[in-house]
Amino acid sequence: VYLYSGQQVIDDRGKQIVIQPGECSFIRRDHLITMHKNSAGENLYKGISLTFKRNLLRDFYNKLDKSDIPRNVKVTDENVFRIESRPDITSLFESLTPYFDSNIKPTEEIINLKLQEGIYALLNTSKEFYPILFDFTTPWKIDILEFLNENYMCDLTMEEIASYTGRSLATFKRDFAKIS
Repeated sequence: VYLYSGQQVIDDRGKQIVIQPGECSFIRRDHLITMHKNSAGENLYKGISLTFKRNLLRDFYNKLDKSDIPRNVKVTDENVFRIESRPDITSLFESLTPYFDSNIKPTEEIINLKLQEGIYALLNTSKEFYPILFDFTTPWKIDILEFLNENYMCDLTMEEIASYTGRSLATFKRDFAKIS
């Protein structure tokens, strides 16, 4: 997520991360967070998010020279990472601005190139992104009732609940029927 104007507050397990204009954050997949997109005075919230889907990350990983992948990188349990201002990050998001200002949708090829550029920018930012981006293990199933009790105030769709508990929608429905 890159913020052009306004303010973004990210709540992650009781910890608040505030993102200001010109700042960028990386949010790990399959983790429940709450984002508040706020105006700041006259400045409305304006930001761009890039989403790296698993198939794109798998394709990217398969093309990597495996000898370039750092070894023994400690896997962190952080879910939200503030990305320091860097020319590669700033230029990536600034290059997307004309599409939003003109309401012209970029082609799929351009979108794919920008996503790849984003992956390279993250990998150049810190080695800790290698195990995060290229973790293709299936999430563990977590207890449905425990999850629902902890998150009953969140407005989640069934698809989101299924994903957060490590299940497909069909498996979630079947498992939920067994316990309810």
